[in-house]
Amino acid sequence: MKALTGVPRPAGHTPHGEHDHADAAPAHRRHGGALSAGLVVMLLLLLGVTVLSLAIGSGQVSAHDVLHGVLDPDLSVRGQLVVHQVRVPRTLAGLLAGTALGLAGAVMQGVTRNPLADPGLLGSTRAPVSPSSSPSACSP
Repeated sequence: MKALTGVPRPAGHTPHGEHDHADAAPAHRRHGGALSAGLVVMLLLLLGVTVLSLAIGSGQVSAHDVLHGVLDPDLSVRGQLVVHQVRVPRTLAGLLAGTALGLAGAVMQGVTRNPLADPGLLGSTRAPVSPSSSPSACSP
């Protein structure tokens, strides 16, 4: 349907089938500030949890040993050895596992084009439980 030219229209009124986007800002501009702030908060939270993972463990390690155990370890110092040999690999494994799970979820949501997709959609809700329960079922 062709719009009539020269006919005055009320502000904000558009004929059926036409869209007036002249005053509407793109979605990435409207929500860009909130998205950026949320991303910064999440990155700071990740940094804080990573530092806590390096600092907390069954053995007491000073903040000095944690810092030097990450940056410049002296493996003759017990605290730095613990940080370098146990806590850094544990933290990296946790970060990599979380990243892999997040990417797998994003891929599944993208492939199914369903933002609410979960593992049950593909029938894999029991799969992660099976390996953890089978050794206990087989042991005496």
